[in-house]
Amino acid sequence: ADDDLAAVFGVKAGTRLIERRYRTRRRSENGPFSLISSYLVHDVVSTNPDLLDAANEPWPGGTQNQLYTVGIELGSVEEQVTARPPTVEEA
Repeated sequence: ADDDLAAVFGVKAGTRLIERRYRTRRRSENGPFSLISSYLVHDVVSTNPDLLDAANEPWPGGTQNQLYTVGIELGSVEEQVTARPPTVEEA
């Protein structure tokens, strides 16, 4: 985890995270509709080896269900949405 992600997760910088990137698109457009990055703390979810395998994505029930499989039930979810112009490859 870099300093920013470490602060969000309440862990030390350098803590191992699992990052999943998702790209959604509309059928009528060539470029992506959204680019999503999702993170899990490796040591928290490593008790379920299925969560470590990117081939199992997308996970039914999403991140909330992934955490449930290791005994974590969420009381709330906080999302951060940002925007930027597309890169040449994305446009």
